[in-house]
Amino acid sequence: MKKRGISWLMILMLVLSSMVIGLAGCNQQQTPAPAPPQEDGNGNEEGSGDSGSDTDPVDSGEVPDEVQFFNYPFMADPRNIDGAMTNFMLDLTIIGNVHQTMTELIFVDEVLTMVPGAAESWEISEDGLVYTFNLRDMNWEDGQALTAHDYALTLFRALDPNSGSVKAGDLFNIENALEYFQGNADKEDVGIRVPDDKTLEITLKQVTPYFINLTYAGLFTPTRQDMVDQYGEQFGIIGDSILASGPFKVKEWVNDVHLILEKNENYWDADSVLLETITFKMIRDVQAIMSELMNGTIDRTSVTIQEWRDRLITTGNFSYGDYVLAGTYFLIFNTDYEVNGVKPLSNVKVRQAISAAIDREEATFMLRGDMAIPATGFIPSTVGLDNHNFREVTNYNPIEAIQARVPDPKALLEEGLAELGISINDFTIEFLAGGTTAQHRSEAEFFQEVLQRELGLKLEITQVETAVRTQNSRAGDFGITYSLWYAGQNDPGIYFNNWLTNLETHSYKTGYDNQQFDEYVLAANSTMDEEIRRHNFNRAEWLLAEEDCIVAPIYHPISSMMTAKYMRGFVNQNFAPTAFKTVYTVGRE
Repeated sequence: MKKRGISWLMILMLVLSSMVIGLAGCNQQQTPAPAPPQEDGNGNEEGSGDSGSDTDPVDSGEVPDEVQFFNYPFMADPRNIDGAMTNFMLDLTIIGNVHQTMTELIFVDEVLTMVPGAAESWEISEDGLVYTFNLRDMNWEDGQALTAHDYALTLFRALDPNSGSVKAGDLFNIENALEYFQGNADKEDVGIRVPDDKTLEITLKQVTPYFINLTYAGLFTPTRQDMVDQYGEQFGIIGDSILASGPFKVKEWVNDVHLILEKNENYWDADSVLLETITFKMIRDVQAIMSELMNGTIDRTSVTIQEWRDRLITTGNFSYGDYVLAGTYFLIFNTDYEVNGVKPLSNVKVRQAISAAIDREEATFMLRGDMAIPATGFIPSTVGLDNHNFREVTNYNPIEAIQARVPDPKALLEEGLAELGISINDFTIEFLAGGTTAQHRSEAEFFQEVLQRELGLKLEITQVETAVRTQNSRAGDFGITYSLWYAGQNDPGIYFNNWLTNLETHSYKTGYDNQQFDEYVLAANSTMDEEIRRHNFNRAEWLLAEEDCIVAPIYHPISSMMTAKYMRGFVNQNFAPTAFKTVYTVGRE
């Protein structure tokens, strides 16, 4: 990796990937693509994902430590530990440890492979429409039997239009699910059925290539009705409301301090779990996280600052691996944003001019140093399509295309504003930052400076708490904002579904309405034909990032996962909630 010096001012501009919402989407091909191997600096190879310290199994002859614990940093509190409701990365990490997904996704011989979870086995009908999951014997942490009804409840809660779930759209290919969500069908009409306590049956309205791969995500975790009834709106957001079905259970949750998990003795595979506690420490400052990693009070984290990466490697105390993450950082334009009686971002030429004016090399370096690569499109190179790299098989680079299309961004901006009957001095656009930290401020100021310099465009930065920012984004209360999306499944569809027209589940309300875009995405999501899928996803990306330019992709993050050398048993789980049930320590001092 090419190295460049980074000033302390630049360091202030770095944004740690775990701070930002990672949306777990809804699509993945049936056979996951193999991960591209990456050099880890020690001459080893490992696939992309939460890897960095895949070590010898327990039976390698090493003796695990008598006391087993693991400390891991979060830069914000989890929001909602409820698989029916959340797309937030930190929530999904907790969910991956306190709940048992229907299936699990791990790397086997460097290939992403689906393995049994709650379901011991499953069958798919010959026509590809009916999925039958056969559950193993399991209990909740309090000893009550866990049933297929508990998994069905999570799906129905996501489809309840009154729940406010951002996950409903993932399930609309289930028979009558969309109609139920819209109030045009009864619950009994939906293709989610429980023939008996050990069987969950899902009927689709059409062949859906990604559906089986939803089953290792948060939506396919269980929910118990009595806990929902007891805690109501507090369900999932306070520790007492979270009843575990997975390897760990919540011991203590103190906002802004920590969330502590302890081993769940009633987990069906508890005998294989060695960790006694996991402490997720809330540390909002990047430098503080790096210091704690250095002194051993946390055991593993993603390192996104080059100087710290080099310093940690020099100690010889860490294993590590650099890899491009399956995520995209991008700007979002709200076409309905109104200022002084006009909607400046409603004109596509204005949006295209802004995207074309941003030098991706400069932006990537200033925002992430060497810990990212400039975006070539909306879909990152780590996302596959039917066992092939999406970027390669489409042979299309939206960023190059829009910059070739707009050789003079300022002239195009002025043309677009003239069509609106306004000039550059008539308005200022609100730029909604990702939070209230200094890093968020510096990041917003970078775009403020670039767009002023290149276009004469004025931005006014708004900083609010992350929860308020989420509300504002969903309400369309912003002019320009940004997101860092991480793929929940290994398929391009995850990146497109959130922009379908008239979905109440949108995380960013932009006013975007293009029926042709909808047709491309839905056509790709309803066939197993590789060529049809490639063509339609290609056209969807063309509309989203070039022709309509609702988003402006900036970079794809690189992570250097640093792990203390006494840690063992991490399993690659890219595109699935991170689970630590196989982790243990050997030789911790």
